[in-house]
Order: sequence, then structure tokens, then C-alpha cells
Amino acid sequence: MGKNFLKSSLQNASFNIIFQVGFRVVTFLLNAFVLRNISQDVIGVMNVRLLLLESTILFLSREAFRRALLSRTTEHNWPQVINLLWLTS
Repeated sequence: MGKNFLKSSLQNASFNIIFQVGFRVVTFLLNAFVLRNISQDVIGVMNVRLLLLESTILFLSREAFRRALLSRTTEHNWPQVINLLWLTS
């Protein structure tokens, strides 16, 4: 069992390294393509829209989580509630 475990661990580690290098190469090529073929104005507008979308999603998810945590305060274990609130910030 030890030899089989070592072999599968090495195989999984090598696949992980190969996939990470492959995805980084693909990301580099896509970024190079986007920066070469799309104007700076379009990239700027998309950047602003994506940042607005990200902050809206984070705000909505955090507020719902906080309200759910603080809804029935008499039944909570307060150290756990504080730990969960730290996760959302």
C-alpha cells in the first residue's frame, strides 16, 4: 500500500505542476491577445464594470450573511458569531 500511495502522490503532484504551468501559459496568451486587439477605452470601461459588479456581489452576500447571523441573538454562541463575521470582511 505504501508504494502505491507514493506512486499516486507523485503522479498527482506532477499533474498539478503540469496543469498550473499550462493554465499560466494559456492565461498569458489570452492576456497578450486581449491587450493587442482591444482598445484601451474598451478595457477601461470593462474594468470599471467588472469592479462594480464585484463590489455589488460582495456587498449583497456580506449583508445577507450578517443579517442571518444577527437575526435571533438570544440563541447564538457569540464567539462563533464573531468568527463568522470576520470571515465575511
